Amino acid sequence: DIKVFFKWCITYGRTQTGLRRNPAIDLIKLSKDRSRRRTFNLLELRLFVRALGANDDAFTRRLFLLLLLSGQRIDNVLRARPMQWSDELDAWEIERTKNDEPNVVPLSAWARAAFAGGNAAWVFPSVRGDGPRLGHIVPLYRAIRDQMQAIAPEGFEVHRWTPHDLRRVIRTHLARLRV
Repeated sequence: DIKVFFKWCITYGRTQTGLRRNPAIDLIKLSKDRSRRRTFNLLELRLFVRALGANDDAFTRRLFLLLLLSGQRIDNVLRARPMQWSDELDAWEIERTKNDEPNVVPLSAWARAAFAGGNAAWVFPSVRGDGPRLGHIVPLYRAIRDQMQAIAPEGFEVHRWTPHDLRRVIRTHLARLRV
């Protein structure tokens, strides 16, 4: 937010900005921060896996399977490179993360198979092949959600979810299993 930016300007950029006081200090928030708590119950988790299995697009199946099984952010998954796989650790080594802390993610055989697709440079290469495939994800997860709703028991509503919610899904169910 803007207060954080000006605080940085004062703390680290004082010589460049000349700021001595945060001009945003008196600003008030117009809305509350909303923390999302969306996760899947066991029925939704089954519906998700069944909907993925019914999806015709290999990219969509691999992407959302790896998102679910790794619990990683979508940006890290989309920008994954085969060279990040460590045979020594039998894990995915992510150097660039949101908090700038390296992350080592052990993967199940199922997740490892999803990680192993792609080309020599990218796990999820762009159609052009010159970088990772980024963008146009919204229609993919909406199609999965629509498929989940189509196969759901009558009267059951599949609520809106995002790829980031899959992080909470895996964390919630691993905690439920005491893993």
